[in-house]
Amino acid sequence: MIRSFRIALALTLIAAAPTAATRAQELTATTTLDTFSSPGDLYGPWQTTLLEDQWQAGAKDVPSITLLDRTDRDRNTLGDAAPTHSTAVYADDYHTWSNSFFTYAQVMTSSGQILPNRLAYLEGDVKFGRRRNLVVGTGASLYANPDGSVTHGFSFGPTLYTGSMVYTVRVLPTVVNGRYTGLTSNGTAVSGANSANGTALEAVAEYNVLGKNQITATYLGGTQPGLLVGFVGTLPPSFTSLQRVNEFDLSAKHWFRPDFGIIVGGTIAAHALKSTGANIYHESAITLGLFFGRAVGLPR
Repeated sequence: MIRSFRIALALTLIAAAPTAATRAQELTATTTLDTFSSPGDLYGPWQTTLLEDQWQAGAKDVPSITLLDRTDRDRNTLGDAAPTHSTAVYADDYHTWSNSFFTYAQVMTSSGQILPNRLAYLEGDVKFGRRRNLVVGTGASLYANPDGSVTHGFSFGPTLYTGSMVYTVRVLPTVVNGRYTGLTSNGTAVSGANSANGTALEAVAEYNVLGKNQITATYLGGTQPGLLVGFVGTLPPSFTSLQRVNEFDLSAKHWFRPDFGIIVGGTIAAHALKSTGANIYHESAITLGLFFGRAVGLPR
């Protein structure tokens, strides 16, 4: 399954590259490998392969289609292999309504045990100031989790554009509720009903000269459900693995020519149980990728 998926990604990339090079359309392919240090050596490695096609559709829309394949090669507390896998398809669109307002919408469906079975997200962004370089975004999401529970997510915060620099701060509350079913790390079936909530803060600084270089630094801190950041043992993602997160990500996108370039990124993170503060894992990740086609400028 994984091998055939990657072959399909490669064939799609080869077929789409000539088209992408002649108009405002960009095709991106990346692979991310996550490794871990954890009590009992339970986690990893995780591998994610992604293919995204983004294009300019008329004067007001920037849609994209993304295929994602992820395999987590985890172990349970007995040391037995407990791998999980998901394949997902995302569709999204930026739509400009006026020179002071645009929206972003995303839907997703997946199969497997890691990612949500279904996801929907909608955000509205309002521009302020004489130059309209201050943008305030408000969004809400709904995740149908593999264990049967439901996650409601919210996003609120400003983005400031100052020449080639972009600064964003987002507050990210989440609420998880509903019935869940799953397996504990020793293979025992569990089920129940409960609810929990967490709040994280995301801060992003980006240097962006479209067509030359884009460098993005992101910090995520606070509490989030395991659905969003990986989960504990073989228990599916839900409020049962609410985590304290400290994560830093740095990525660079470099154009060698107007229609081709590379992507390099790295992540370091620490995850702990919210309930006890006990260490879950320390994570290190590296991302490598290529992109083809003319860069698509997003609303700003």
